[in-house]
Amino acid sequence: MALFALLGVTGYWMLFTTLPAYDDEGYILISAREQSRTGGLYNAVYSQYGPAFYVLTDAIQGVLGKPFTHHGARWLTLALWLGTAGACTALVHRLTGRRSLALFTAACTFLYLYFIPDEPFHPGTLIIFLLASVVYAHAIASDTGAWQRAGW
Repeated sequence: MALFALLGVTGYWMLFTTLPAYDDEGYILISAREQSRTGGLYNAVYSQYGPAFYVLTDAIQGVLGKPFTHHGARWLTLALWLGTAGACTALVHRLTGRRSLALFTAACTFLYLYFIPDEPFHPGTLIIFLLASVVYAHAIASDTGAWQRAGW
C-alpha cells in the first residue's frame, strides 16, 4: 500500500507539473465534451479515435453531471495509470504468490508507462488499463476452471 501511495504521489507530480510541447489533451477534451453535448461523433465532432473511448467518457461525464476539465482528465489518467500497475501487480502475485515480485512489478509497470504524463486523457491510457484488467480477469477465470467465462 505504501508503494502505491508513493507511485500515486509521483504520478500526481508528473501529471500536474508538466505540460508537453503539443496539446493533444485539449483536442481530446474538446472532442469528448462536444460528443457528450451533441452526440454527433464523426458527423459534428471530429475525432481520429474510435467511439469506445467517447462512450466511456460520455458515461463518466453523465455520472459527474459536468464535462471533464483538465484537472478531472488528469485525475482520471492517474487512476487508470495506477489501475494498470495494480492489475499487473495482482496478476504477478496470483501467478507467483511472491509479494516482493508483485511489488517489483508495480514499480516497473508504473515506470514503464512514463510517457503517460505527456498525453493525459489519451485513449491509449484506457486501452492499457483495459488490457491489463482483462488479462488479470482471464487468469482468475482460468484458475477457477471457468473456461467459458475465461473465453468471454
